[in-house]
Amino acid sequence: MKLLIVEDNLDFSKAIAHQLEEDGYTVDLCDNGLDAMYHIEQGLYDLIVLDRMLPELDGLTLLNMIRNKGISTPVIMATALHSLNDKIDGLDAGADDYITKPFETEELKARIRALLRRPHGIEENNLLTFKNLTLDTNALLLKATSTQTINLSQKEALLLEFFFTHPNQTLTRDQIFIRLWGIDAEVEESNVDTYIYLVRRRIKAISENIKIKTIYGIGYRIELEDSHA
Repeated sequence: MKLLIVEDNLDFSKAIAHQLEEDGYTVDLCDNGLDAMYHIEQGLYDLIVLDRMLPELDGLTLLNMIRNKGISTPVIMATALHSLNDKIDGLDAGADDYITKPFETEELKARIRALLRRPHGIEENNLLTFKNLTLDTNALLLKATSTQTINLSQKEALLLEFFFTHPNQTLTRDQIFIRLWGIDAEVEESNVDTYIYLVRRRIKAISENIKIKTIYGIGYRIELEDSHA
């Protein structure tokens, strides 16, 4: 699961991110609303933790904007504003939950788990399916209905998770890069090609008709190949 924390206090957000990463989440950080808007629009995240008071673009305005664009990614609004009207404003803007500062990280983790259990493409048991393939994101396993099983690396599982949760969408190279390595990673972009090659091999080993198709000049898409074509 990939999370985005939008918080202008980087010491605070880094501390939260460290504890979330210990639970197996992949976490990106943004410290202003405009940068967050750009990254949220890429469709990279399973959940967003959003501060209300942000530079460039405040959290409430940002939340209104992404909901008006039809982006349904779960959002937990985290803020020091704790009056009833503040909470109502956040929920009316499209927040799925609201947590007030200061808070314990364990409470935030519980709220994240609760939201990710809701039916929006991610099942409670971390099993994702595409056609005859099942991905276990906890055990890092790819399975076929024939009971064949392939062990995956963490990056391979993260990439397949991205494809499985966007089955009818062409994912750009930039989207894949940020999903796997984060916003500011000092990693060669050619690593995208390496991991596309690896997951293609994993899929081919257990399924003949599911392919990662290259959409030239754009990116990649997972699809069921027509055996009669």
